[in-house]
Amino acid sequence: MKYVLILLLLSLLLFPACIGKYSGAPPLYPGKTSISEAQPTVTATPPPVTITAPAPTVTITPAPATVTTPIPTMTVTPTPPATQLTLFKEWSGTGIKTTEPFTIDSQPWKIEWSSDPVIMGGQSVGMLQIMVYDSANPNFPITLAANTSEKASDTSYIYRRGAFYLTVNAANTNWTVKIYR
Repeated sequence: MKYVLILLLLSLLLFPACIGKYSGAPPLYPGKTSISEAQPTVTATPPPVTITAPAPTVTITPAPATVTTPIPTMTVTPTPPATQLTLFKEWSGTGIKTTEPFTIDSQPWKIEWSSDPVIMGGQSVGMLQIMVYDSANPNFPITLAANTSEKASDTSYIYRRGAFYLTVNAANTNWTVKIYR
């Protein structure tokens, strides 16, 4: 409330001076040409402000107990076929080969392969790819059984029946491929 009264007094003191300067009325401060030259002194002291707030509440919550649960580990063991597979076909070489078609009447059947590339300057310069094709649909391979440039061997299981053939793409590599059914 006091601030409103102070603002009202200031506006009454300053406003007539402005009106007098621009409207032809006599100036509020005789002998002064502008309000800034008059420099009235106004002192305002704000009243003391007391803020009362409730005391803060402190709540202490005990930390939960740490429980360590062991993480289960998963072991994957490949399941071998129920019946013993026997060697059916075998090829070996050092370059490119397309095998003759062969027929598989049971599933699964497997391809075992090995690769022994030429080493020059401590690095392999050989490569081996083995692709399996369905003779009835030769446009796309049904699987890529091998793709390596290292000395390696592996086994791939095929879960299809029918007539198949292999393409072996190899360079600077001694390779062997075996079919078991």
